[in-house]
Amino acid sequence: MKLLSIETSTQMVSCALGDEKKRIFRFSRNKPRAASTLIGDIKRLMDTHRATFADIDAFVIGSGPGSFTGLRIGYSLVKGFSIGANKPVIELGSFLSIVTQLQSEYTRIAVVSDARRNLFYGASYRIANNKIVRVKKEGLYTPKEFIAHHSDYVFVTYDEHIRQFLNEQGRNLSVHRGCVWPDAEVLITLAGPLYNKKKYVKCDTLKPLYLYPKDCQVKRIK
Repeated sequence: MKLLSIETSTQMVSCALGDEKKRIFRFSRNKPRAASTLIGDIKRLMDTHRATFADIDAFVIGSGPGSFTGLRIGYSLVKGFSIGANKPVIELGSFLSIVTQLQSEYTRIAVVSDARRNLFYGASYRIANNKIVRVKKEGLYTPKEFIAHHSDYVFVTYDEHIRQFLNEQGRNLSVHRGCVWPDAEVLITLAGPLYNKKKYVKCDTLKPLYLYPKDCQVKRIK
């Protein structure tokens, strides 16, 4: 089983090829608009490691929430790869890959990132018996609202200014010591059991996790 995973929900873009136990390659780049050159990076890495799309059994994509443009690019790549290679797609939340990296440290984790307009993207999780359970699904929240409902959680983010803001909220709020990014390599580990159970997503239903404030919605005039 070989999986090609792509994560483009943030400016830390990453991709990886491998299975649950072994990685053939892993790549990441942290800069604005890094997703726009990802297809060239994937081609270079596959050529270097003599890998072909025929070797790949499925594609994995991080669904967000996050960068609108980055997610569009990532999903376009995965759809094209899936259709061209006639291979299935596995879809996983980007925040879940963050929690997975910290599940051995904490039992309650609240993931937040900057959604602009004084809002958080947020979701919360509990870890019990080495299993991750989502408590509150990904959504848009005011900082005050989300913090009030997660006072007994450890807050994690990849936005340094959000981490600083959280640290300024008082000693009673627990904040992870550094920034943690969504990661394509972690997505491969999470996708392995889903591949074995054939829990795929059809290409025509693939859609990133776009979250908007209500006042940003465009309504059709009847």
